[in-house]
Amino acid sequence: MISFRYHVVTIVAVFLALGLGLLAGSSFGQPALVSQLRARTDAQLQRIDELRAEADALRVRAGTLDAFSAAAMPYLVDGRLEGYRAIVVTQEGVSGATERTALDALERAGADVVITLSLQPSLAGMESADAASLRAVIGGSSPADAIAARLTTSVVPPSETDVLLALVDGGFLATRSIGIDESTRERIRGGGDLVFVVLGGAPAGDEPSVTAAIAADLVRALATIGSPVAAGEGTDVADPWVGDLRGDGIVTVAGLDDAPGASALVLGMRDRLVTGRGGAYGTASAALP
Repeated sequence: MISFRYHVVTIVAVFLALGLGLLAGSSFGQPALVSQLRARTDAQLQRIDELRAEADALRVRAGTLDAFSAAAMPYLVDGRLEGYRAIVVTQEGVSGATERTALDALERAGADVVITLSLQPSLAGMESADAASLRAVIGGSSPADAIAARLTTSVVPPSETDVLLALVDGGFLATRSIGIDESTRERIRGGGDLVFVVLGGAPAGDEPSVTAAIAADLVRALATIGSPVAAGEGTDVADPWVGDLRGDGIVTVAGLDDAPGASALVLGMRDRLVTGRGGAYGTASAALP
């Protein structure tokens, strides 16, 4: 808001100065008008100086709060998710800062991050070839329901019939490594020690992800099954989405790219595990009801 006002006042001052110059050169018979324009210009320039001072003070305060949050974070989150496994799922195109913040927070909290999966555009089935191949893998289920069912199954299926492997091999899901090794696959199963974090929101200026709707459906499917799930996005995103997911025991975090957001993710998930309640957290405007 400060930045916007600053630019508006600057533009007004420029035009007033231009008008003053024109009048000074062509309207010697109107000294009162010239004096009035000069006074207005001086007032606007003074206001610019005041806004600059306000902006500088806010930057100093924000820096102090960021430093405090970073220093306090270990005391807030360390060990909060000890003994839990975590599966992270991201929309294609999610901010790298958001993903790193979430992973660092989970690891600092003691969670064992089993795997990070990325929803690929082909999963939306917008191309007929993709739709046919996808249907051959998941049958009549929706992509979100099929993925949620596999991630929460208590019995890991044989590799030959594993939907998760088929989705990765078919290019519908991506992993941070090459494929899924057998030891990791065996750990991708349901249980009371499993939590989920689903991340979305392309950076501002980028095209919104075509997988956003699938990510939202996945969060709802996991919540319906009863799995602890958090949905997170960065501070400045092209397609805010967590605001539509509040309720039903879902943890939402807006602003998941800094220390306050990281702490909110861990503490929100911890509260969900203890009380069964969800909650809306974060520092971005989307965190507000």
